[in-house]
Amino acid sequence: MLPPSTESYNFYSLAQNKVVSLSKVEKSDYDDYSVALGSSHGWLVLLNKRNCDLLLSNPVSNRHIKLPPIHSLPIPKSDLRRCLGCVTKVIINCSPEDLNCRAVMIFGPSNRLAFCVPGHNTSGWTPIGATTYKDEEGRNIAREYEDVVYSTTKHLFFGVTKSGDFEAWDLRDPLAPKMTLLNKEGNNRVYERSYVCKSDKELHLKMMCEPLQHLVMAPTPNNSGGGGEEEQVLLGLNRYVMIQVRPDGSYVDDHEPRDNGIKYPYMTIAFDVHKYDVDADSVTYMDGSLDGLSLFVGGNHSFALPAAGDYPELKPNSIYFTDSLGLQYFNTDSKEPYGGHDIGIYDYRDATISPCYYPCDVKSLEKITPPPIWFTPAAANNIN
Repeated sequence: MLPPSTESYNFYSLAQNKVVSLSKVEKSDYDDYSVALGSSHGWLVLLNKRNCDLLLSNPVSNRHIKLPPIHSLPIPKSDLRRCLGCVTKVIINCSPEDLNCRAVMIFGPSNRLAFCVPGHNTSGWTPIGATTYKDEEGRNIAREYEDVVYSTTKHLFFGVTKSGDFEAWDLRDPLAPKMTLLNKEGNNRVYERSYVCKSDKELHLKMMCEPLQHLVMAPTPNNSGGGGEEEQVLLGLNRYVMIQVRPDGSYVDDHEPRDNGIKYPYMTIAFDVHKYDVDADSVTYMDGSLDGLSLFVGGNHSFALPAAGDYPELKPNSIYFTDSLGLQYFNTDSKEPYGGHDIGIYDYRDATISPCYYPCDVKSLEKITPPPIWFTPAAANNIN
């Protein structure tokens, strides 16, 4: 989904390799003061920057469902007044018109978790999950959830924290949410900061980057096509974002003197993908192959498609990514020259990046507001 115009929502179709537009039926305050904080099952989660209201919006059907206000959550009042950084991401497990729908949010300066039942009760958002964990020296450290996904086969939400913990959440009973810590012995923390490198140079570059984490529920290779309910496997992605890249492609090390205070753009340079076996409680590195899948990550509810089978238009063993840092630059008053621009296709076999609609060479990068986001319409035939 590209930045909208006054009259239409704009999309870049991967299958058709062209921009398609969908006319807006009516204009609302969200058109001028909103940013998408999530995309799931054909619905966008929009945050109104003026008052921090949240709205589920379906641009295909023009249906809108208001989510409970976030003002009762433990968010500093100063952040609520500025309405920046209050909510990082929101996903839903199915259509909000379904009684079984749950919305899960990552919110606040410490990236905590909360959930609600969209459109079907007035109980509001319920915070869940521990707020801190103890490090090796016994200090309380903010837990900081980085991503969350939903499994349609296990009927669980899976989350990952900055400390490398995997969690499974059963939210079917909204009055009694249940959490299972998956890596009880800490054996999976290797996933978070175990740099998979073939040389000292690669290790040095990855250690210079801002590490981000994504979770993807993917169909298993032997269940990617055919009838019946697909089996799913949980994939954990380490994304390496170089914070400053010069126009010539060289990287700015934090220990180097700044070039006369010039601000250079950040850029994703690599991914590592691990397969997490929930039942065995083990993590395996996926070396050079994603089993023919195409993964889609960013501000959306991450997902995977079998490019080698049902979706031949896609590049197999590739990661399609949109900007995950751009939201901090959404404030149109900001003088930051970049944001929303970190978009491309990462070939997991060759470790190369190619453009996806937008250019990915440093000299051509520009600020994009609001940041583009992957969108999977439930009624794609209605987009003309």
